[in-house]
Amino acid sequence: MTEETQVNGLVSDSDYQSMSQLSLDGRALTIDTALGLFLQDVTDLDEMPARFGCEDTESDVEACVDGAAEMWMEMAYRGALSSEDLDLLHNLQTSFNALAEETQAEQGRSFTEAERLTWTVLRAKVSLRLIFLSPKFLFHYEPGMPQDSGASSRPLDSHEIANRLSFFIAASPPDEALLTAAELGLSEEQARRDQVERLLSTEESVDGVVDTLSLWLGLDADLANEESISEAEAFLRAWVTERRPFADLYTSPVVVAHADGSSSEEPFGLLGLQAVVASNTNPPVPSFINRGEFIVETLVCAELPLDVPDAAMTDVEDPVAVFEVHAQSACATCHHIFDNYGASLQRFDLDTFLYNPEDDWLGGSFELYPIGDLSGTVSDPAELGQAIASSQQAQRCMAELWFRHAMRRGMLDSGGDEEALNAIVAAWGESDTSIASLLEIIVAQERFAQLQE
Repeated sequence: MTEETQVNGLVSDSDYQSMSQLSLDGRALTIDTALGLFLQDVTDLDEMPARFGCEDTESDVEACVDGAAEMWMEMAYRGALSSEDLDLLHNLQTSFNALAEETQAEQGRSFTEAERLTWTVLRAKVSLRLIFLSPKFLFHYEPGMPQDSGASSRPLDSHEIANRLSFFIAASPPDEALLTAAELGLSEEQARRDQVERLLSTEESVDGVVDTLSLWLGLDADLANEESISEAEAFLRAWVTERRPFADLYTSPVVVAHADGSSSEEPFGLLGLQAVVASNTNPPVPSFINRGEFIVETLVCAELPLDVPDAAMTDVEDPVAVFEVHAQSACATCHHIFDNYGASLQRFDLDTFLYNPEDDWLGGSFELYPIGDLSGTVSDPAELGQAIASSQQAQRCMAELWFRHAMRRGMLDSGGDEEALNAIVAAWGESDTSIASLLEIIVAQERFAQLQE
């Protein structure tokens, strides 16, 4: 690829075709390798039916492999197969049969058992290549239902809604119960709400929600140890499963280790979790700047000013020089917003993240830059957490996170998303403000069951 292609994207048809072929070839090789590993210890055709899940182990081997391919296609496409899907698979299998017969005719004999085994494995590989290189497997495929020309949206069919709902909640394909519900229909609001409630009663779906929250918080195994990450995930899991209110995310008691070797239970919420603080602290300096940036950008969804001269910080290590550089106007504009948001977290050190309540070298209290309805003076993580917990700006940030996740949009557009988000925030504020209620409110939105043009 040319440098221009790397910087600006695929700028020509030849670049695009070349990259597409590389991608397809790589996936095809991966499929071949995976199936080879799956069948590497099979040396007899009689073992094939059991390996491919045929109930009758005496069944015709080729028919068993073809039936398994159809089952794989349904799982890979995450829903009911269309007649076009089945025709494509069956036509491929018919062509393969013809090729095998032609090869035997040319040789003037039937395949030996060893040759038949080789062709049976190849038969499975060819079917899997078709399935796993299909856009319906590679992408979350949502063609929607036919609609009048010029319409701004198309309704999703029930299987598409089931896919969207399952990947939204559980980060995985629909389970058997959701597929059954799709057969009955998911176009009604209450049917979708019922499925959210059911999914959140399963451990696998709760894990999916926790994974999404962990990504949001930026939990980083390179900066936080495994034990602290497990602790943070357990905290989030309890918040989800117990249907605790939004405020508890920032005000729940957590155990904090102190610099003097003692520990105490403090109402810091996630701001007192070592994994959260560590993952948002850039070494080698335990910077209130990084911690404040995390709070402002991630927890309350505020945009920082552009044109901050990061290059000005290159090779600046001396603390005094750091502050001098940050006194420049562009830096000062940015720091005016987020410095005090991270200052109270300075009481957590860098290496061990022990807490020292007496460490107020930046001052005893910090005036928060107003962001939406979030403002006030705070002196420690508890007061900062309380300010965020009671802020509609922070609640809206959480709602926007999940709304974008549901609609798979990097940013809100002007096609009604803002109006839908406002309705979600208002309804959530009138509920118990648990994450479960938020997810139910989002899936109940008409837009959740539509494909926006």
